[in-house]
Amino acid sequence: MNVLFVNYHDFSSNSAIHIFNIANVLVEIGVDCGVCVPRNKHTIELIGKAKFEVYNFSDFHKKRIRFHNGSPPDIIHAWTVYTTSS
Repeated sequence: MNVLFVNYHDFSSNSAIHIFNIANVLVEIGVDCGVCVPRNKHTIELIGKAKFEVYNFSDFHKKRIRFHNGSPPDIIHAWTVYTTSS
């Protein structure tokens, strides 16, 4: 199975910590994962060593997202930010 997580911000966001841990655990059980952020994919270094592939949105637009089996993602999970207005 191929899973692509898409985050609304780079790896300096709080949500990225959750995505990082979920993707790493999924890789450990045999799921091929990638995480796509708008820009600054190098910020992954703020969290730790990824067991998954890291992409920018430009990689997605240029069709550079690759999974080991050569297939597209089976699941795309878009992680969004929740905001409230006063």
